Amino acid sequence: MKSSAIKIAFAWALINSTSVYSMDSDMSGETTQSQSVCEQVLGSTSRSQKTNVNWAQRFVSRLQIEKTALQSGIPQVERDRQNEVLGHFVSTENSEVLYVFSIADLSGIKQKGFLNGHQLRKSTWAESEPEHSISGLSLREYLAERRNVENAMANAKPSAQRRPKYALIQFYDPVLIKTVMAAGGTSAGDREGGGIDIYGSVAAVFKKDVRSRATFTLSDSLQLWGEKATLNSLEVRANLFTFLEPKFIFDPKDRHWEGRYFEAQIWGDLSWDDVEYLMVDPYFFDKYPDSKAIHGELELLKGRGIPVYWAKKPDTSLANAFPQLDLGEFKERPVSELGYWVKGERLY
Repeated sequence: MKSSAIKIAFAWALINSTSVYSMDSDMSGETTQSQSVCEQVLGSTSRSQKTNVNWAQRFVSRLQIEKTALQSGIPQVERDRQNEVLGHFVSTENSEVLYVFSIADLSGIKQKGFLNGHQLRKSTWAESEPEHSISGLSLREYLAERRNVENAMANAKPSAQRRPKYALIQFYDPVLIKTVMAAGGTSAGDREGGGIDIYGSVAAVFKKDVRSRATFTLSDSLQLWGEKATLNSLEVRANLFTFLEPKFIFDPKDRHWEGRYFEAQIWGDLSWDDVEYLMVDPYFFDKYPDSKAIHGELELLKGRGIPVYWAKKPDTSLANAFPQLDLGEFKERPVSELGYWVKGERLY
């Protein structure tokens, strides 16, 4: 959304919908008018006994309604011109959403559900990781900036359980994949030294219905906005996508595309019931030679009906990983350059 007309319209929508997303109450504890509107539109767990999942679905639905309304207000000729300039449509359906985690977090996930790494390891982070491994910020700085960005995305201050859990999206679109490869591959993850991802050795692939409460951005939301994010932030809200739209325009020239990967934000609670299957790093046993106990825990997931697969090795060719896609000159390049996890043989 780059035209001034879209930005003006989006600003108008934000001004008129602020009460919808506000979650404030006055000092006396009485419900304010804006909170009442919020409950009607998004739902409230405290008063209506609705779950965080229902809240998240309503939030994402409302966001998509706003975006659709803005698009319908633009003349078709202008939309066609923008589409031609911006380029390629990517299907949101032909994709997977993955949460990559460390095997050390497995017990925490079993107890608390899927949370972000800094939440699962909150008690030990300050000692083991004085700086966040990706951003280089201290724990205090990282959490403050992360909260700012989340508040800006929601245009509210959601509770801890409703805040997003961060994941990767793998779009299986040949034009997008070839664009990423031509630009030098993805900046997500680190495949050096035989590893498959800096975030961990296991990837949980979520079921399709999780997308109804997910948003996504081009690259890392924290790096995109950081401390600049504020409530009613036009830039933040205008650059959120949802899976409720069957396709989106992929513009490789967009300045937000610097990271060359997609970050998903899944709002509300996440549990093992939301997992379609797991993939395990093919170098798992090299990293954890004494891993019988962990191996057993993974095997127990069979009882939940969650299959576990090996991920294909990082040197697997793109042609072998995605035989259904025409990737042209890039077909013999290793999947490590793309940064995707690819399902291999069944483990459990």
